[in-house]
Amino acid sequence: MPVSAASDAAFADALTGSGAQGLLLVRLLGVDTRTQVSTTMVQVGMGWGRGPWSLAPMRQMVPVQQVRQSELATVKTKVFDVQTRQLIWAVTTSTFNPRPIARETPAFTDLIVDQLKDRGIIAAT
Repeated sequence: MPVSAASDAAFADALTGSGAQGLLLVRLLGVDTRTQVSTTMVQVGMGWGRGPWSLAPMRQMVPVQQVRQSELATVKTKVFDVQTRQLIWAVTTSTFNPRPIARETPAFTDLIVDQLKDRGIIAAT
């Protein structure tokens, strides 16, 4: 749905009127499922006994496939100065095998806040 100029102006006025110095905008760009298939040769068959009664010659190598799937969530984060409406910082981050959003948010928040502090964008407390 396109944003109208009136709703954009109303949002900007409300944001400026709130007294906020910055706007943190976070957007999930997508979640990719990655599949890795590998083949390993495994020795199978009976191999017990000694001498001529041994079944060791029945051993053989067979291929065994392993399939692993993982997810990679990519998030774009931007920080804007409210007064000037200028972008002051942006980063794209990826999370391997993300947990549900409610469980992922605290660690993500700590990461972003630490980066903003390290760069002097927000005051370290």
